[in-house]
Amino acid sequence: MVGLARFGSSDFGADACLEHLGRGGLGTVGLALSALPYAIPVRYVAEDRAFRIVLPGHTDVSKKLLSSVVALHADGFDDRVSRHWSAVAIGSVTPVPAPDRLAAGGRPPVVAGASHSPAVLLEPRVLLGHWLDWA
Repeated sequence: MVGLARFGSSDFGADACLEHLGRGGLGTVGLALSALPYAIPVRYVAEDRAFRIVLPGHTDVSKKLLSSVVALHADGFDDRVSRHWSAVAIGSVTPVPAPDRLAAGGRPPVVAGASHSPAVLLEPRVLLGHWLDWA
Protein backbone atom coordinates (compact mmCIF):
# COMPACT_ATOMS: atom_id res chain seq x y z
CA MET A 1 0.00 0.00 0.00
CA VAL A 2 1.37 3.40 -0.95
CA GLY A 3 1.57 6.00 1.81
CA LEU A 4 -1.46 8.23 2.07
CA ALA A 5 0.28 11.51 2.81
CA ARG A 6 2.25 11.32 -0.40
CA PHE A 7 -0.93 11.53 -2.50
CA GLY A 8 -2.98 13.96 -0.46
CA SER A 9 -4.53 14.41 2.91
CA SER A 10 -6.82 11.85 4.43
CA ASP A 11 -8.98 12.13 7.54
CA PHE A 12 -8.63 8.43 8.33
CA GLY A 13 -6.13 5.71 7.48
CA ALA A 14 -6.08 2.92 4.93
CA ASP A 15 -7.68 0.36 7.26
CA ALA A 16 -10.60 2.69 7.99
CA CYS A 17 -11.01 3.35 4.25
CA LEU A 18 -11.12 -0.39 3.62
CA GLU A 19 -13.63 -0.82 6.44
CA HIS A 20 -15.95 1.88 5.10
CA LEU A 21 -15.67 0.79 1.47
CA GLY A 22 -15.87 -2.83 2.60
CA ARG A 23 -19.53 -2.45 3.41
CA GLY A 24 -20.04 -2.76 -0.33
CA GLY A 25 -22.95 -1.54 -2.31
CA LEU A 26 -23.17 1.35 -4.67
CA GLY A 27 -20.24 3.38 -5.88
CA THR A 28 -18.75 5.17 -8.85
CA VAL A 29 -15.73 4.17 -10.91
CA GLY A 30 -13.85 7.11 -12.35
CA LEU A 31 -11.29 6.84 -15.14
CA ALA A 32 -9.94 8.67 -18.16
CA LEU A 33 -10.28 7.18 -21.64
CA SER A 34 -8.73 8.99 -24.59
CA ALA A 35 -8.20 12.03 -22.37
CA LEU A 36 -11.91 12.20 -21.51
CA PRO A 37 -13.20 11.63 -17.96
CA TYR A 38 -15.77 8.92 -17.31
CA ALA A 39 -17.81 8.21 -14.19
CA ILE A 40 -19.64 4.88 -14.20
CA PRO A 41 -22.14 3.94 -11.49
CA VAL A 42 -21.37 0.43 -10.24
CA ARG A 43 -22.17 -2.14 -7.59
CA TYR A 44 -19.26 -3.73 -5.76
CA VAL A 45 -18.29 -6.00 -2.88
CA ALA A 46 -15.11 -6.21 -0.83
CA GLU A 47 -12.91 -9.28 -1.16
CA ASP A 48 -10.10 -9.23 1.39
CA ARG A 49 -8.18 -6.01 0.56
CA ALA A 50 -9.63 -5.71 -2.96
CA PHE A 51 -12.99 -4.88 -4.53
CA ARG A 52 -14.94 -6.89 -7.10
CA ILE A 53 -16.77 -4.41 -9.30
CA VAL A 54 -19.67 -5.39 -11.55
CA LEU A 55 -20.04 -2.99 -14.43
CA PRO A 56 -23.43 -2.20 -15.91
CA GLY A 57 -24.18 -4.73 -18.65
CA HIS A 58 -24.55 -2.05 -21.30
CA THR A 59 -21.01 -0.69 -20.88
CA ASP A 60 -18.27 -1.63 -23.31
CA VAL A 61 -15.46 -0.17 -21.23
CA SER A 62 -14.46 -3.32 -19.31
CA LYS A 63 -11.59 -4.11 -21.72
CA LYS A 64 -10.43 -0.50 -21.68
CA LEU A 65 -10.43 -0.54 -17.89
CA LEU A 66 -7.74 -3.21 -17.91
CA SER A 67 -5.14 -0.76 -19.18
CA SER A 68 -6.22 2.10 -16.92
CA VAL A 69 -5.81 3.31 -13.41
CA VAL A 70 -9.26 3.67 -11.91
CA ALA A 71 -10.79 5.12 -8.76
CA LEU A 72 -13.66 3.54 -6.86
CA HIS A 73 -15.57 6.15 -4.87
CA ALA A 74 -18.36 5.68 -2.35
CA ASP A 75 -20.04 7.70 0.38
CA GLY A 76 -21.78 6.48 3.50
CA PHE A 77 -22.73 7.07 7.10
CA ASP A 78 -20.87 5.72 10.12
CA ASP A 79 -23.45 4.99 12.84
CA ARG A 80 -20.76 4.59 15.49
CA VAL A 81 -19.69 8.23 15.27
CA SER A 82 -22.79 9.70 13.58
CA ARG A 83 -20.80 11.15 10.68
CA HIS A 84 -20.89 10.94 6.90
CA TRP A 85 -17.77 9.70 5.11
CA SER A 86 -16.38 9.63 1.59
CA ALA A 87 -13.68 7.18 0.53
CA VAL A 88 -11.69 6.49 -2.63
CA ALA A 89 -9.64 3.44 -3.63
CA ILE A 90 -7.24 4.00 -6.54
CA GLY A 91 -5.42 1.28 -8.45
CA SER A 92 -5.37 -0.95 -11.48
CA VAL A 93 -7.89 -3.67 -12.26
CA THR A 94 -7.71 -7.27 -13.43
CA PRO A 95 -10.48 -9.23 -15.14
CA VAL A 96 -12.56 -11.79 -13.29
CA PRO A 97 -15.10 -14.24 -14.65
CA ALA A 98 -18.63 -12.87 -14.59
CA PRO A 99 -19.99 -14.35 -11.36
CA ASP A 100 -23.38 -15.80 -10.52
CA ARG A 101 -22.65 -14.67 -6.98
CA LEU A 102 -20.34 -11.85 -5.98
CA ALA A 103 -19.19 -13.26 -2.67
CA ALA A 104 -19.15 -16.46 -0.70
CA GLY A 105 -22.13 -16.83 1.55
CA GLY A 106 -24.75 -16.84 -1.17
CA ARG A 107 -25.20 -13.14 -1.84
CA PRO A 108 -27.50 -12.66 -4.80
CA PRO A 109 -26.26 -10.92 -7.95
CA VAL A 110 -25.97 -7.21 -7.25
CA VAL A 111 -27.35 -6.02 -10.57
CA ALA A 112 -30.00 -7.50 -12.78
CA GLY A 113 -28.24 -9.81 -15.19
CA ALA A 114 -25.00 -9.72 -13.17
CA SER A 115 -24.03 -13.13 -14.50
CA HIS A 116 -23.78 -11.50 -17.93
CA SER A 117 -22.16 -8.26 -16.82
CA PRO A 118 -18.41 -7.74 -16.99
CA ALA A 119 -16.60 -7.76 -13.66
CA VAL A 120 -13.17 -6.51 -12.63
CA LEU A 121 -11.10 -6.74 -9.46
CA LEU A 122 -9.59 -3.52 -8.12
CA GLU A 123 -6.53 -3.92 -5.91
CA PRO A 124 -6.03 -0.44 -4.43
CA ARG A 125 -2.60 1.15 -4.22
CA VAL A 126 -3.93 4.38 -2.70
CA LEU A 127 -6.78 4.78 -0.20
CA LEU A 128 -8.14 8.16 0.87
CA GLY A 129 -11.02 8.93 3.20
CA HIS A 130 -12.67 12.08 4.49
CA TRP A 131 -15.41 13.00 6.89
CA LEU A 132 -18.06 15.06 5.13
CA ASP A 133 -19.47 16.88 8.14
CA TRP A 134 -18.19 18.62 11.26
CA ALA A 135 -17.15 16.55 14.26
